[in-house]
Amino acid sequence: MNRSKTDIAPSVSLGFIMINLFFLVLLGCAATKTTSQPVVTSEPKQVIKEIIVLPDTIPPPVFKIDTIIKVSHGTCYGNCAAFSYSIFNDGTVIWNGIKNTARMGWNVSRLSQSQISEISNMLNAPDLRKLFAYYPPNISETVADFPNFNYKLFINNSIKTVKVNNSGPAILKTIDNKILDWLEVSNWIKIQQ
Repeated sequence: MNRSKTDIAPSVSLGFIMINLFFLVLLGCAATKTTSQPVVTSEPKQVIKEIIVLPDTIPPPVFKIDTIIKVSHGTCYGNCAAFSYSIFNDGTVIWNGIKNTARMGWNVSRLSQSQISEISNMLNAPDLRKLFAYYPPNISETVADFPNFNYKLFINNSIKTVKVNNSGPAILKTIDNKILDWLEVSNWIKIQQ
């Protein structure tokens, strides 16, 4: 009996499909197998509820050193004291004596934290924000022989610069005189001539 190719193909295909289907069902059953007991593969791990920090591992607080005021007293035709000073929020004071002053050259000192707080309070006065940049405001009123005073005030992340020749605001003179009184009795270290 002669079989044609069309008679053989359906029987081979059906057998091939049945074998593949059997293996797929077998694999599917193995993959979905469950047990009633959980499988433990290792010892349970402890959960850390507190982190213990040793005192010597705590980083120090960040303290940014900023200038709070800079003042310079200029020269005149006579014997006016010429100097400048800068005060920082940590209490450091840097003084530069230029002419006719007891402390010549670069010197350093320190103010107390209560004095720094008092300066900061004075600098937060609302009147300081209203000051002009130059005194006298009219340049024709400037007196050539008067010393110039330059004030650089660091107020709440802004800088207020005021230049005074004469007739300056009383609030600046009050702040300057108070600071100069403190600096007069401070202990100074000479840095450079």
